[in-house]
Amino acid sequence: MVSLLPESTGYLILVGIGLLFAFVVTLLIKAETRWLGTKKTSYWFFTAGGNVKTGLVASSIVSTWTWAATLLQSSTVAYQFGISGPFWYAAGASIQILLFQLWRHG
Repeated sequence: MVSLLPESTGYLILVGIGLLFAFVVTLLIKAETRWLGTKKTSYWFFTAGGNVKTGLVASSIVSTWTWAATLLQSSTVAYQFGISGPFWYAAGASIQILLFQLWRHG
């Protein structure tokens, strides 16, 4: 298998972009704390400063608990069935999203 980039370049890009995003987010949080005086707690991070209702907070917590298993399953499906596997895996999950939308507005 021929690589387009050396492995070290891939790690450099991955770590570099990750550090860049972490630095930018840290700067934004520091700026908001300094100029707006908001107190940063775990509640603030989970609820966007209290502007999010209970249902969305609950779905955020559930997705936080389940994303690792979903990523592992999607990777397994990709390994078994090729590039179309994750597409069909996601298509099956979108049925749940449609059902939740119908339940919410029904």
